[in-house]
Amino acid sequence: MALTVNITQDGSQVSCLIGPDLMTGIAGFGDTVADAMHALAYDLEEYTSIESIEAALERASHTGTPPRSQP
Repeated sequence: MALTVNITQDGSQVSCLIGPDLMTGIAGFGDTVADAMHALAYDLEEYTSIESIEAALERASHTGTPPRSQP
C-alpha cells in the first residue's frame, strides 16, 4: 500500500498534499519544501496507519468535510 504526496508551489508558498484536493485531502504548507513536509507530518500524527489515512480520505470524499474535522 502506498500514498502519494503531491508537492506544488504557488508563488513563495509550497504545499504538500495527500489526496485529491485541498478540501478533502491532508496538506501541509510552508515557505520551503522541508517546512511544508514538516507541517504535513504534524497533521499526520493523529493517524496510526496508512489504512487510517485512506479511510479518512474516503470519508472526506463522501462528506466534503476535511479529514481533520471529522470524528
